[in-house]
Amino acid sequence: MTSEERRHQMEEKTYAVFTAASINAMAESAQLSPIPHEAAVALGEDASYQVRQVVMLATQYMKHAKRRRLAIDDFNRAAKEMNVMPVHGYGAQDPLTFRHIKDTEIHCVEDSEVNLVDVALGSYVPKQIGLPSIKAHWLAVEGIIKISQGGSSNSVKSSRELSPPHLKYYNCMTKALLSANAVAIKKALADLKTNPNIVPVLPYLINFVLSGIKSMTHDIGHLTTLLNTVRALLHNKALYLMHKPYLSTIIQAVEFCVLEPLAASIYSVNDHWVLRDYAARLLAEIVNRWNSPQNHLRFNTIKCLREVLQDLHKPFYSHYGAVMTLIALGHKAVEDVVLPHLPVFWPHLCSAIEDKKQESVNKADAFKVQGALRLAAEKVICRHLRRFQDLTKVVKEREEVAEMLDLDQNADVQEPITTAAVCGETKNVKDLYTELYEYFGDSLSNCLPLVETHHVFKAQKKDQVVNLGDSNSGKGGEELLENLMEQIKLQVIVALSSYSVYAFVDKCHCDECF
Repeated sequence: MTSEERRHQMEEKTYAVFTAASINAMAESAQLSPIPHEAAVALGEDASYQVRQVVMLATQYMKHAKRRRLAIDDFNRAAKEMNVMPVHGYGAQDPLTFRHIKDTEIHCVEDSEVNLVDVALGSYVPKQIGLPSIKAHWLAVEGIIKISQGGSSNSVKSSRELSPPHLKYYNCMTKALLSANAVAIKKALADLKTNPNIVPVLPYLINFVLSGIKSMTHDIGHLTTLLNTVRALLHNKALYLMHKPYLSTIIQAVEFCVLEPLAASIYSVNDHWVLRDYAARLLAEIVNRWNSPQNHLRFNTIKCLREVLQDLHKPFYSHYGAVMTLIALGHKAVEDVVLPHLPVFWPHLCSAIEDKKQESVNKADAFKVQGALRLAAEKVICRHLRRFQDLTKVVKEREEVAEMLDLDQNADVQEPITTAAVCGETKNVKDLYTELYEYFGDSLSNCLPLVETHHVFKAQKKDQVVNLGDSNSGKGGEELLENLMEQIKLQVIVALSSYSVYAFVDKCHCDECF
C-alpha cells in the first residue's frame, strides 16, 4: 500500500458519512415510506455536515478544558450551541459496558427497560440524584414576559394587555385627573402616591402624562394636574423609575413645560410663569434624586439647559425656564452656566428691553428673564456671604475660648487658619459683587443680609509715642516767629472776648438797677 492510498484511507476514516442506505434504514425503522435515492443522498450529506460541525465544536470545548478525552458534556454543549437536541442518558460517571452482537462486528451498550410506575410508586431513592441547581423563570415584569419555546435558548418577548381590573383602574384615574372636580383629582393623586399595585399600569400612566402635556398646552390647569401626577409617581415608594424609558420619558415631559413655548403663553391672562417655576423645581427634584454615574442625568440636563441659554434665537420663555431650573439645581450650576454667559446674554436682553419697536408682551418676558438672572446672582452672593458669616462665627468662638482660658488672642497657632480663610472669602465676595454690580447695579444691595464683622475686623491700637526732645528743636527761625505771632493773636482774641462778656454782664446789672 502506497503512502497516498494510506493517506486517502485515513481521510475516509476521519469523518462519519451517512450513506443513502443508512437513511433508508432509518426511514424504515420509523415506519416511513421509501425515500427517493436523490433525497436520501442529499439528506445524508446534510446530516454528515451537521455531525462534523457539532463534533468540531465539541473538540474545541475539549481543547479549551485542556483534556484529551471527549466528554458527553462537551458534545451536549456543542449541540446546544448549534440548536441540536442534546444526548441524554450518557452522562453517568461509571464506565459503560458494551455487549457484542453475534455474527457482526458491532458493539452496543446494554439498554435495560425500566418500569417508571414502579420507580415512581416505590420507596427507592437513587444514590446519585445530581447536584442542586437554580433555574430562573421569567415572570410578567412590567407587562412584558419572556417565553422559551421548544427547549431552545432563544427567548421571545411578547407584550400582554392590561388585565380587566388594571384597565378599569387606568380608565378611572385618567377620567378623574382630566375632570374639573378638585376632590376627585386630590383622591386620584393620593392613590397614585401610595398604591403599591400600580406597577403594570405605570407605562400607560407615563405615556398618558407625556401625550397629555403635548396636546393640552393651552390649559394651565390640566398641565398643573399632569405635573402633580408626575410628582405623585415619583413619591411612590413601590415604583422604581430608574429604567431608561420611564425616566427619559418623564424628563422629556417636564422639560417640555420648562423650555417649550406653551400655547397658553400667547395670552397675557394665563400665568404660565408659575407653571414654569413649578416644572423647574420638579425637574431639579428628579435630577437630584435619580442621578447616577450610569445615566449621567445631571450632566445631560445641564447640557440641555446650557444650549437653550446660549441660543439667542430662543424665546424668552425658554431662557426663563432654563435659568429657574439652574437655580433649583444649586449654586454650582449657576456659577458654571449662568454667570459665565452673562457678558454675551446681557446685551441681547438689554436691547430687547430698550427697543421701542418691541411688543409689550416681549418686553414683559425680557423683564421676567432679568428678574430670574438677578435672583440667580442673589443666590450666589448670599451663599458666599453665609460662608463668610460661618467663618466669622468660628473666629468669635475662638476668641471667647481664648478669653476663658486667659490665652493670647494673637497667638500664632490660631491666626493663620482663620485670618487667611476670612480674608480669602472676603476677596471672593468683593470680586463677585463688583462683577455683578456692572449688570444689576444697586438692586443687589437690597438682597444682601447684614453680617456682623466688628469682632473680626478690629481697629489696631496705635502705640503712644513719647517725644523726649523739644518739639521746636527742629524748626527754623522763621517758623518759630510765625508760631509766636499766632499764639499772640490767639491770646488777644481770647482777652477781647472775655472783656466783651464782662461788659455785657455789667450792662445787664445796670438795667436791673434802673
